[in-house]
Amino acid sequence: MASKKQTNAAIQMGPEKAIRATRFMMKHGLNFLIVGAPGTAKTSIIEQAGEQLGMDVIVFHPVISDPTDFKGMPAIIKVPDNAEDLLMAKFVPFDNLKRLLTASKPTVAFADDLGQAPPMVQAAWMQLLLARKLDDKIVSKHVTFVSASNRKEDKAGVQGILEPLKSRFKSIIELVPDHNQWLKDWASKKGGLKPGTPIHPYVRAFVKARGAAHLFNFKGTSDMTNSVCPRTVHSVSDIMWGRPDKDLRYGLISGAIGGDWATEFEAFIKIASSLPKISAIIAKPNECPVPSNDNVSVQYAIIETMIDAAQKKTLGSMLTYVARFKPEFQQWFIAQLKDLKPDVLTHKAYPKWAADHGIK
Repeated sequence: MASKKQTNAAIQMGPEKAIRATRFMMKHGLNFLIVGAPGTAKTSIIEQAGEQLGMDVIVFHPVISDPTDFKGMPAIIKVPDNAEDLLMAKFVPFDNLKRLLTASKPTVAFADDLGQAPPMVQAAWMQLLLARKLDDKIVSKHVTFVSASNRKEDKAGVQGILEPLKSRFKSIIELVPDHNQWLKDWASKKGGLKPGTPIHPYVRAFVKARGAAHLFNFKGTSDMTNSVCPRTVHSVSDIMWGRPDKDLRYGLISGAIGGDWATEFEAFIKIASSLPKISAIIAKPNECPVPSNDNVSVQYAIIETMIDAAQKKTLGSMLTYVARFKPEFQQWFIAQLKDLKPDVLTHKAYPKWAADHGIK
């Protein structure tokens, strides 16, 4: 029976599986390559895995390197030989190269954007992986080589990766975005202008309601326009947190992520901006209007805004208001609070409310 041909789908992983695979490979000192479209967080996954494992991550940029950059700085040095000092040309490692020789703890040598590098630079990196030497000096046993690249179809300047270099990697992982995981594990926890702040609630609500294509719909082009991917969605969030003037907002967001996405988002903002303020919800939770069921995006917008604003002292009023939404919105509100602000749910109002509404 003929063997099954491998397709790209066979090596594709969402972020959760990709980071577990990354940790596994790095923990066991296995070289690997991670590929994917621009803006899918390849670099972030490598750095996050390194941090979780307590490993140093040394970043190299082959696309702007010369082949000799992976050998060291040429220098003339004196070499003792009996009673005479001889002059000899040597390659002297410096900066990050030297760290590869002297690493005394688990360390990742990370070549970012390897596929954009010229063939001669790729060949130099290949020899580093194969021989584990810098000229006549041995790379530390603690060093694991990891690389990342875009794909040829991404129009990111990738001409391909040398076939013998690909075979030096123990495995190849293709990273693909996961809409639900992005919402659960990334968007509500970080991504704002300041470290640790969430993606803007309107952006979170819009992506959640409109679906996966509004998080990732990458189409490489030579035109001066951006495509939809997690990186450009993140850019929209940064713009929104900056509170641009209304006459600037549409143009800036179009430049960040493309006109179609921006047009839909602008229409969403106009409706969402009429929502009741959090202060009004807390003051009169039984009287504040609830968005109609045909405005799912807007319903998520107010839920996401409440999640950001939730405090222990205001939980009672918020629960009263949330109870007026359909069950899936109630469940999302509680699930996010459990993940992001568990202390808020220690308020005495929560256990009875949850029992009354069948939420565990």
